Amino acid sequence: QQAAPPSTAPRSATTYQPVTGAGTGIRNIRFGQHKTKTRVVLDLSGKAAFRSNIDNTEQVMIIELPGSSWNAQAEKVIRNPYIRSYTTQPSGNGGTLLALELKQPSRLIASEALPPNGSSGHRIYFDIAPL
Repeated sequence: QQAAPPSTAPRSATTYQPVTGAGTGIRNIRFGQHKTKTRVVLDLSGKAAFRSNIDNTEQVMIIELPGSSWNAQAEKVIRNPYIRSYTTQPSGNGGTLLALELKQPSRLIASEALPPNGSSGHRIYFDIAPL
């Protein structure tokens, strides 16, 4: 008996990828618009390592989260002056790659992993501004 072929249906904007393995889960992604920047916040189930890079030729920011699994909306078009959309995919190291499609050449002005405090759990933020 042959297995059914993999689905070729396009991924919708409401596709979710479940948390797998023992690593940290990314629970949510939030966007905050400020006067001169956009803040992207990832809400996490625990501590997580991350690396980020902006490629202004391709107008994309890649955030690598090794050992972390995505458990939020996997892709979405954003209403934001600097970010057009985001998509996620599993990375080769058991983690997640998050790609932010930028609307214009941009720079990362700050990023940090933050511990829980009061009403907020573990999170990572990225402040993005135009060049």
